[in-house]
Amino acid sequence: MKRYLFTLLLSGFYWALSGVCLGQAITHEWKSTAVSSSWNDGSNWDAGTVPNGSSNVKIVGSNYTPTVSGNLTINHLNIGGSINIGSHTITASQSVVSSFGFIQSSGGKLVSPHAGAFNFTTVQGNISLEFDTGVLNGSNVFENALTLQVNSPTSFLVAASRPDHYKGPTTFINNGSGGLYLAAYADAGTNPTTFEGSFTFINNAGSANFFAENDYDARLLFKGAVNIQDNSNDPNGFLRIWKSTFEQAVTLTNQAANLSFRGGVVLAGQVYLNGTGGTFGFMGSTTTNSPTLVAATGGIQVGSSGLSGSTVLFDRLAYQSNGNLNLLLGDGNSHSSVLTAIQTTAYSNFTGKVNFRADYVELNGSTFQSDATFERTGPNLGMSGGWNGNGNSAGGNTFNGSVLATNHSGTNWKWGVLATDVFNGDVVFRHGRGAASQLNIAQSGAHLFKGNLTLQSTPDALSSGGITVGHAGDTTKLAVGKQLSTTGFLGGYIKLHRFRQLGFTNPQTVVLPPTATLQLEQVIFDSQLTATAGHLEIANSTFRRPCFFTKTATGIDFSNGSNLFYRYTRFTNNAPAGSYLQFIAPNDVIR
Repeated sequence: MKRYLFTLLLSGFYWALSGVCLGQAITHEWKSTAVSSSWNDGSNWDAGTVPNGSSNVKIVGSNYTPTVSGNLTINHLNIGGSINIGSHTITASQSVVSSFGFIQSSGGKLVSPHAGAFNFTTVQGNISLEFDTGVLNGSNVFENALTLQVNSPTSFLVAASRPDHYKGPTTFINNGSGGLYLAAYADAGTNPTTFEGSFTFINNAGSANFFAENDYDARLLFKGAVNIQDNSNDPNGFLRIWKSTFEQAVTLTNQAANLSFRGGVVLAGQVYLNGTGGTFGFMGSTTTNSPTLVAATGGIQVGSSGLSGSTVLFDRLAYQSNGNLNLLLGDGNSHSSVLTAIQTTAYSNFTGKVNFRADYVELNGSTFQSDATFERTGPNLGMSGGWNGNGNSAGGNTFNGSVLATNHSGTNWKWGVLATDVFNGDVVFRHGRGAASQLNIAQSGAHLFKGNLTLQSTPDALSSGGITVGHAGDTTKLAVGKQLSTTGFLGGYIKLHRFRQLGFTNPQTVVLPPTATLQLEQVIFDSQLTATAGHLEIANSTFRRPCFFTKTATGIDFSNGSNLFYRYTRFTNNAPAGSYLQFIAPNDVIR
């Protein structure tokens, strides 16, 4: 607010200074009792002459509305009554002030290096405003189309202290490094700044831009379609949007900046993401605990121009859409560098189905109420900012529907490295392409798979990678009556580490091709197990029902041993001659 008051004081000083320092300046005030509406009739002005380039022009209430008949240049323009600029351009070389003014325009334009003040003004007809510095204070009504172009090296304020009302299509263009502050310093009030028609914001400068970021009640209401486009190519530029309701579709286009919804935001229509870089954030406020809400009628998806090089962050997002959230970033091919990324963090809640694809994906503490699909296609990020990095998803996620995760990253993708994930539905983990692709699940804490667990691989997966379920520090369990399946696993390895299959009446079958390896480390199977693989490694494990193991690939498989078999156990060697399974330590059989 101090900054806003300073702007007002500076504006008044600026106006006064012009009359003192510019000795040639002449004040032309429109007569309250004029003889006609003609701007070019000197008898309508108190100076008896027509304003020229050095004139300070003041428009007051009158029996006639001054009507401009052509483009003109003056020194200052102070509007306190009615003026009709038609389709013409008025250039005020010093500043423009409008307070309790009424402007009629049919495609006209006001141009000035400074907007000293602009409040309680009604504009009728299409108009363009172009300013370098200044403030639009608020309580203005724009009846028709408005284009506002800002070229300010310092922040330019719009709806600074009171709400505005924009009834027609509205376009804000920022070309200045200072950025645009929309309802950023508004005092407490009950009415939002409202945009009845479409709204377009185009940012062409690396700048800080704020919509409704304030400590008061200033809010924004967008009733028409919204188009936000950042062309700055500056990774330090940003637009932060708070306390805003979007009733229709929102299209975001980004090159390098950070465009984010920050809290108290309601998105009732579809949000379309387009861009070759930068970050899109769907976030919330930690101080007020207010999320960004995607309503039942809303949604988020990739726009028509595609999303080939951007990051999407979900933090304190309440996704309540009735539709699916399909964010398939990039082209689906594997990449040697991270071009696209998706991160979900704590307090984000997704009601509908989710389908994510990006080079890098982190899942950190979110809730997925329906089915979820995840796919990685690129290498790891390093640890920086809010990223865990190194392929680490923190965990703490709750998956209430089915899960399908595919790793085409060519590196490790670790789930649940800091907290336990909750899997309430069926789960499929898929080993994908890439020489070093490793999908490591349940990497900390005690995990429980309440649905069936299926481990697969894609046709282009390599034997050097695979899937690990469980870790050395605690037990990962498969619920009673649920099935471990490897149907569709074509190559690579499967490692079960401290894995516990619960229940004695649900036989388990693991069948892998000769190109695949099955590693069992500290596992417990309560039910009968039939396991076939090219290579077998079995160590420190317990089998409480009959077991049948078959080796099918050439080579000697060394296992640590120290296994405990409670029932009948059979090993079959279907590998070529000279191939066998060797245990380093003895096993115990209890029959």
